[in-house]
Amino acid sequence: MSDPILFPARLAIQQRVLPAYRLPFFDALASACTGGLSLFAGQPLLDEQIATAGALQVAKLVPARNRHLFSPASPLYQCWQDGIIAWLET
Repeated sequence: MSDPILFPARLAIQQRVLPAYRLPFFDALASACTGGLSLFAGQPLLDEQIATAGALQVAKLVPARNRHLFSPASPLYQCWQDGIIAWLET
């Protein structure tokens, strides 16, 4: 079997929310990043009923504070995540 392909840097990924079913993907991706992977994600609205992840094993989860403008079902929906610039700079 051939050696795995590694990404020779740090990787930063922003998500509005981190659903539980994406945990294995992001941990597998983090294991291929030699500099690590940092994931910035917030919480959904209560009525969205999205099962969110508790913790990642390999990737670093940085919690975001989501500010939801309008309903996610609306074509005018926007989500502002406080702290994203500070997260990117660190």
